[in-house]
Amino acid sequence: MNILILSQWFDPEPNNMKSLIFAKGLEQKGHKVQVLTGIPNYPTGKLYSGYKLRIYQREIMEHILIHRVLLYPSHDSNFIRRCLNYLSFSFFAALVGPWVIQGKVDVIYVYHPPVTAMFPALILRKLKKSKILLDINDLWPDSIYASGMLKKNRTLKLLHTCMNFAYRNADQINVLSPGIKQVLIQRGVKEEIISTIPVWCNESLINSNRNNRFLDRNSLHNRFIGIYAGAMGRAQNLSIMLDAAYELMNALPDFVLVLIGCGICLEELKEQADRKHLSNVLFVPVIPPSELTSFLNTADILLIHLSNDLLFEVAIPSKIAYYLALGKPIAAGLKGLAAEIIEKSGAGILVTPDNSHKLADAITVLYHMDSNELAKMGEQGKRYYLEHMSMDTQITRLSQLMTDMVVTVQPSK
Repeated sequence: MNILILSQWFDPEPNNMKSLIFAKGLEQKGHKVQVLTGIPNYPTGKLYSGYKLRIYQREIMEHILIHRVLLYPSHDSNFIRRCLNYLSFSFFAALVGPWVIQGKVDVIYVYHPPVTAMFPALILRKLKKSKILLDINDLWPDSIYASGMLKKNRTLKLLHTCMNFAYRNADQINVLSPGIKQVLIQRGVKEEIISTIPVWCNESLINSNRNNRFLDRNSLHNRFIGIYAGAMGRAQNLSIMLDAAYELMNALPDFVLVLIGCGICLEELKEQADRKHLSNVLFVPVIPPSELTSFLNTADILLIHLSNDLLFEVAIPSKIAYYLALGKPIAAGLKGLAAEIIEKSGAGILVTPDNSHKLADAITVLYHMDSNELAKMGEQGKRYYLEHMSMDTQITRLSQLMTDMVVTVQPSK
């Protein structure tokens, strides 16, 4: 079967399991795969080394054909610039895609967000006589509203309209959790076209190496290290972690909080750390996925937090799969389905979101556990991942879903 992955983001951009590892996985299942994507600029909004703003650029990555089209590079909190980023990719993908996509396409796999990726998909479906699988990895416009980028106004209503248009025009929809499926059904999407296949992590990047240079450079040997790695936006509300670190400065002098990544709240978080003189907080810039695991393996515990919003009760952050696969204990400020995974797996301690006191208490409990208890907790998380969220299992399910979309039943004679 011939599959086109249509996604605004793709390798070498980080944190997208539906990118190169996914394309290679589909290829290993016997499919022919090509990709239509943008010029890499996420998450900083700056072009990656080796790339220029061109209308079209062709690239081969590990035998996968990549078609890159022009976009306006941006990923900050400015709504206008973010819209230009999304719309420019949509426009050039629709303009250039029909001329460069090679041969027949059976299924167009559309990664959402942004919803604007659906518009070039619709044009290509018409021209290539394809089916569209819309994979919803972030519930719009709910997540945009929760991030504080949009208020309840006409623009939010327009996004609702765009999403309803996308739902109606997809042949099949995949979501990451049963909770998101129920939300879509409540919005009028037919239940029979919705599948639920959770996210996984790139298991080829999981290793047991520790970045000793990082420990040496920052004098972190013999410290109790808690690491958060990922986006630093409104949704994560990482100021709660900094407040917890403030509480622990005297109580746990050996504890250090390491925040790896970037986002629209990064400068605010740095200002908060400076204002409170947080000597136990360290900020680390974005690290390539190929190197991130060695940094995370220096941690005694991993941290995750999402603000106390109804949206996040039905969402499952992709970070959870990665954390579980690493086999590290987790301190999590979560509610809903993501919280259930932490609880069922026994991988860590769960607290109410937006409560720095509870998070500080959780870190304290983990700090006072012996190494065997911590190791057991991490092993339980890894076991849960392998049984319920492994990469090969989930790619197999998505491959079968796409195959089922194009199989036509021959009428009986």
